[in-house]
Amino acid sequence: MTDTVAAEPGLGASFQGTTITPQHRDYDAARAIYNGSIDRRPALIVRPHGAADVADAVRYANEQGLRLSVRCGGHGIAGTSLAEDGMLLDLSPLKGVHVDRARGTAVAQGGALWG
Repeated sequence: MTDTVAAEPGLGASFQGTTITPQHRDYDAARAIYNGSIDRRPALIVRPHGAADVADAVRYANEQGLRLSVRCGGHGIAGTSLAEDGMLLDLSPLKGVHVDRARGTAVAQGGALWG
């Protein structure tokens, strides 16, 4: 699957991520979660490329009155990561992990998986 859709105009000029609408050919694959029996259709799927994009997406959802759901790894068995007719904030592109050995800390972005 490729992210080739331009961002929603209302997300702002600084938004660097991608969006997928129901008309896009990759929409069904982009909204799929681990539990295949959940069949919800968000109005918009947003894939941020950084923390600023996440903030832009949350602001946009609030301004538009869209119910916001967040998907990290896609394994939410209950389907809570998909809001019908809302905005799916798909964090899967955010897989960065930073380990500071000197401090004994690690910071993982929202899309990072156990592996």
